[in-house]
This record gives sequence, C-alpha cells and structure tokens, in this order.
Amino acid sequence: MNMLGGGDDSDESDDEEDDDEKKYRGNVVIADDPHYEEFSEEDEHVIGSETKIEKSLLPQNSIIKVTYDMGTTTTLYLKVLSVKSRAVQSLLQYFTLEADAEQMERDLKSVPAYSLPAEQQIDAFYPHASRALLGYYVPIFTSGPGLDAGENRRVMGPITLGLLGKFRSERDSLFCTMESRGGGQDLVYCPGQIEPNEFMQVVNRAWTPRDPESDTDGLAALRYDYISRWIMGSADDVGAEEVKKMIAGDNMFGPKALLFQMDPDHEKPSFDFEKVFPRTYAQLTSGKFRWIQYTKGSILRVVVGRGTGHDDRQCEGKQIIKTWKKEFASFHEMLCAIESSWV
Repeated sequence: MNMLGGGDDSDESDDEEDDDEKKYRGNVVIADDPHYEEFSEEDEHVIGSETKIEKSLLPQNSIIKVTYDMGTTTTLYLKVLSVKSRAVQSLLQYFTLEADAEQMERDLKSVPAYSLPAEQQIDAFYPHASRALLGYYVPIFTSGPGLDAGENRRVMGPITLGLLGKFRSERDSLFCTMESRGGGQDLVYCPGQIEPNEFMQVVNRAWTPRDPESDTDGLAALRYDYISRWIMGSADDVGAEEVKKMIAGDNMFGPKALLFQMDPDHEKPSFDFEKVFPRTYAQLTSGKFRWIQYTKGSILRVVVGRGTGHDDRQCEGKQIIKTWKKEFASFHEMLCAIESSWV
C-alpha cells in the first residue's frame, strides 16, 4: 500500500481541519484497548495494532483519517496512491514478535541496569523472591529433608506480574499470581496493586525459608504446592482483614493460606526499583493494564490490556508487545528484558 501523509501528536478538535482533510472516506482508529470500541463513533473502524486495514477502507486517490490511540493520540491524514497485494512473508518482516538471540543480546545491553555488578542487582537484595519469580524451587525450611532436592528445578507454572484484571474495585484486582507446575493451585496470589519496592520486600519475606523448629503453621505436613501465599499492601488493612476472615473461616478449603503484609512503617529498602528500572516501574504503577507473563518453556511475554480467559491470566496475540524465549540467568536479567520491551 503506497500512501502520502502527514500528522501530529494532538488531541485537538476536528473543527480545525481544512476542507481537503474533511474529504476522507475512511475513519480508522488503531487501539489495543479491548473496550475502546464500546465508546467509538459510528463512522470509526476500530482495529488492533497488528491488524491490517481492510482494502474496502482504502479506495485509490482518497484520503483516509487514521487515529493511533496508544496512550497519546496521533492523527494522520493519508492519501492512498495505490493498493497492492503483498506476500505474507514480505509483510512479516515488519513484525518481530519474538526476538532472536542477537537482537535479544542487543536489547539487553541497551538497558543501563544490565551492566550493574552482581551485588547491586535485584537478586542480591531479594534472593528468595527473585528465585520464586523465575519459577525455581525455594525450600520451605532452612534445614531438613529436601533442602537441596530442587535447587535447579522449575516448580512453578505460569507467573504473572502487573495489573491484569479488576473485578469490583482497586482492592479487588490481580497484580501477581504464581501457579503450581501442575496448575490449579496458586502458590502466590496478590489481589491488589502494590508499589514495586514494597512488593519485592513482602514477596521475599513470604519465600524466606523458615526454622523447622518453629513450624507453627504445620507446613512440614503439607505438599510443596499446597501452600498459598497471599500478598497484601501495607496500607490495605481492609483487604488484609478480609483475607484473615477467609483463612479463619469454617468453610476454608484447598491449599494452606498464609497472609503476608509489611507494617505501614516498615523500613524502606536500599534497592530502588524506580531508579534501576524506571520504565518498568512507571508501567507497573500507572494504574493501567500493563503486565508480564512467564510460562514454562522460558517464554516471557510483555502484555498491555486487560487479561482474558476465565481467570484473566491469558492474553490475545494483539496484546503482546514483545515475546522472549530465553532461560534467564537471574530475575535482574529478566527485568532488563522487560525494561527494553516497553514502546
């Protein structure tokens, strides 16, 4: 498709368009928000960022209005000079959904945090949380049988991090989940958005091995995948009370549920997530649906938009802004990959 056009980042009214610009025949809106179409105008054709514009909207020698709404709004007026068929392989060169090895290395090195020495990386500050978020085995106790049984074994199923769903309110949302490898059980469930520094602190506490002589929760008698850690923000007292009531309730069934929450006046960490990973910090605290999914086979997906499926933990292809297939050496390296993926 050959076009001539111009545009600018603008939220200005269409009243300022000149007469020629008003003669467009197509009005196309490119937006990946699944709810955008509910509020679109009658003459707007809403498509995803990876969807081709239909030929019927591209009459030769006409001017079409294309609005690209991905956070900020850009409006382009494009004159269609010709429409030509293109082979699928020719088109695919414009879309890199999965980074190759060389490109991955370049992208990782483009992130300043990638070159930090090991003692300044996030794994050094939160070793237990970092291993768990990579899906690796973290022992329940500091000593005893099975301590080293799964040192390099993946024991997690899919892991999600970031706001991917809201049910009724800000406190009733999904911010992090870690499923058991066989599925069906949540080893970690975080039903509310938490500031990333505090999140890493409380998750690290939740995964810190315990003294087997002080097993007040009776974890020694449970399977590894039959312990569910509920993560709450330090300011969410209402949510924490609801979880406590659920745990204490007579109808509680399923895995052993444990609540983890930092005190409101907890000591601030020396690791600064915002300083080390500024783009990822901004996305995770934006209040928008920005999240990552890490699945078996070492597949990392960086996703925008509300999660899909019965549990809001799935995504459609058009929501994925980048896919990595890589065995990450550390959680820090994974975060560098995520940091380089935001567009």
